[in-house]
Amino acid sequence: MIRSFSICPGDLVIFSSRTIPGNERIIQYMMSLLERRGARIFSARNNPLIHVSGHGYRDELKGLLSALRPKYFVPVHGTFSHLTSNSLIPKEIGLDATRTFVIENGDVIDVEKDSVTISDRIDIDNLFVDSESYTLLPHETLRERLRIGELGLVVVALACDLMECEIMAKPQLSIHGLVPPNGRSMDDFEEELLSAAKKGFKRALAANEKSAEEIEDSVRVEVRRMLFQLLRKKPVVICQILPV
Repeated sequence: MIRSFSICPGDLVIFSSRTIPGNERIIQYMMSLLERRGARIFSARNNPLIHVSGHGYRDELKGLLSALRPKYFVPVHGTFSHLTSNSLIPKEIGLDATRTFVIENGDVIDVEKDSVTISDRIDIDNLFVDSESYTLLPHETLRERLRIGELGLVVVALACDLMECEIMAKPQLSIHGLVPPNGRSMDDFEEELLSAAKKGFKRALAANEKSAEEIEDSVRVEVRRMLFQLLRKKPVVICQILPV
């Protein structure tokens, strides 16, 4: 529920908008939650005429443009097809002097006293906001969250003496969101991954790669290769080299 208010028994909740195709199950689930709290639901299933559009109809747009008779007209909202169709309205009602612009996200419009021009275009990207902290999330962070949720996560930690090129203790393994394949036990699954981690460590040394970053990369590659052989997918693998 929205944090700013609560639902009490007997409250009336009106769904005046149409359900966007593909969201039917989510909307029905939300309605069920409201009804569990005792709310009464009023929607298109009770009365098909309840729908209220937030968008002007074509005749309404014609009336608005006829009243304003603008010099410049910039349609906004909708797909490129919607924008193009909207941009034709001035011609349909005889406003031949009205200049129309079909713009997309990233277009820069300069509005001056006697002119309007599309002057530039900038590269833009979607912005994602964390639901708890309300901070902006980089696209890479969101993609990593989705990958971890879908594919699982494996964390490998190795305590190493980089001067002597030795692993000083048994590598530590943490597995999240994965189950052992083909009836293997979790212990056997972990041992196979630990063996892959050690193989990656030895491979790095054989290639004269002795920095923590190079060793971590080599171990990550071997563990991911083993995971793909066992599971036929590539979980997120994080490797940490702990110098001692």
